[in-house]
This record gives sequence, C-alpha cells and structure tokens, in this order.
Amino acid sequence: MAITDTWYDTNKTVIVTTFGEHFTWEEHEAHLQHMWSMLDEVDHKVMGVLNYERLAEAPLHSLAHLPNCAGMLKHPNLEGYVVCGLSTRMGHALVDIFRRIYGRTYIESTLHDALNSLN
Repeated sequence: MAITDTWYDTNKTVIVTTFGEHFTWEEHEAHLQHMWSMLDEVDHKVMGVLNYERLAEAPLHSLAHLPNCAGMLKHPNLEGYVVCGLSTRMGHALVDIFRRIYGRTYIESTLHDALNSLN
C-alpha cells in the first residue's frame, strides 16, 4: 500500500502515517478514512505523525487538497500533526501554508526527531 497508518504505542496516543514513493489522491482519501476510524477507537487525544521520508513525488494538485487534509483536524481526538521527512522546497512550502491556515502542525526533519518531539 502506498500509505500506511499504524499505532506507534500500545496506549494508542500516536498514529504514524508512512507515505510510500508515490500515492494517488484516491489512496490518500482511503488513508484519511482509515485514520478517522482509528481515532474513533479511542477517547483521548492522539498526535498524528506524517512521515514523508520515502516519498519521491507527490501527486499533482497538492495545494488543492489541503482543505481535505485539514478535515482530519475536526476529529475531536486529533490533537495535531508532526510532519517529517520533507525533502523538497515545495513540500516545505505546502506544510508551511497548511500550518499557517489550520495550525496544530509542526515540522521535524526525521521520523526519529518527530517521535522524540512528542515526549
């Protein structure tokens, strides 16, 4: 699968989403639905870690999909996002735009740094 969502810890306080080299917007929509259902499993706040370390190229029209991505922030159990592994200026620019508009989003260089930032 191009995008995977897994619980990082047994207490279910962190969901790590790992993006493969390529993904489609249909796969991204499936990921959002899956992550929403994972958030429904718990009754406490959860941080989402979005790991783009393996991503070679994002699909077209990424900017147009930011509002759809922000829809996850409406879930009462999602505290926010930590984004890591961005390797392009465009990726950094998109996350910066997202962060300025929607908030509750942080950037770290690596997955290791992202997970350490949650402690």
